[in-house]
Parts: sequence; C-alpha cells; structure tokens
Amino acid sequence: MLRINAIMGFVALTLIFLILGLLEASAFQHRLPHALGADAADRLLRAFHILGWKFRRYMLVRTAVSVLTGLLTWLFALMAGLDFAITWGILAFALNYIPFIGSILAVFPPVLFAIVQFESWQTPALVLLGMTLIQFSIGNLLDPRLEGRALAVSPSPSFFPFSSGECCGASPAPSWVFP
Repeated sequence: MLRINAIMGFVALTLIFLILGLLEASAFQHRLPHALGADAADRLLRAFHILGWKFRRYMLVRTAVSVLTGLLTWLFALMAGLDFAITWGILAFALNYIPFIGSILAVFPPVLFAIVQFESWQTPALVLLGMTLIQFSIGNLLDPRLEGRALAVSPSPSFFPFSSGECCGASPAPSWVFP
C-alpha cells in the first residue's frame, strides 16, 4: 500500500509541474529575449520548435506502428481462436509505447491465457510464435525504417555499435548511440 501511495504522489507531482509549465509556456517566450538577448532567444526558440515538431512526428509514427501492431495482434488472436482477442490487441497497442520491453511484455499475457484456455500445448506454442513474429517483424524491421524517415536518421548508425562492440568484447550499446 505504501508503494502505491508513493507512485500516486509522484504522478500527482508530475502532473502539477506539467500544468504549471504549460501555463507558463507563452510567458516564457516573451521573457526569454530579456534574459538572453534577442538573437540567442530567437535561436533557442527555433530549436525548441524544431524539437517539438520532431517529437510530435515521432509520436505520430509511434502511434501508427502501435495501431498496426494492435490490429495484427487482434487479427492473429481472432484467427487462433483466442478469447478476448480485442483485449490482446489493445494491450499490444498500449505496451508498444514502452521502449525496449513493451513489445516483449505484449507477448506473454496472450500466451499465458492460451495455456489456460486450450488443453493442448500446440495452440499456445502457435500463439507464442505468432505474437513473437508480429512484435519482432514490426519492431525490428518496419519501426526503425519509419522512425528513421520521420526523424531523418539512418538506422545503420544504431546497428553498427552493436555488432562492433560485441566482437571486440565491449559493451554492445555505447551511450552515444541512443540519445
């Protein structure tokens, strides 16, 4: 119970700071030239606008990929005869927003449910294979290409350190790869 109270307090504090920051956004634009000078303020505001535009574009691509993942998960669960197919699609959609582990987490609930629902081991194995294939193909093939195009970043620099670091015995993901 104590942990839930701490989480709720953190969420409430974050929302308060977010609301206060959003209320001050327009005033910030007017006060910045007085604090930094007109030229520096103009460059900083342009950088903020570009950053905001790129973030909105990234979230649009992330949402489109999540919708596709959710739809494919729903269709596959429906074809496999898994109960609550729409739930698994919505869950895959929502968990796709969590970087790195969201797609992994989206695979396990439908598989565990398939183990309970079906008496044989073949159908849960098929569900595991299908859900993994959906997450892997979208997350590793389609998603990097779409996000790379949206943000004008080539996926190659992200993959090179993994392969070069592994063969040299170094850490597979240096911090400069993922900002």
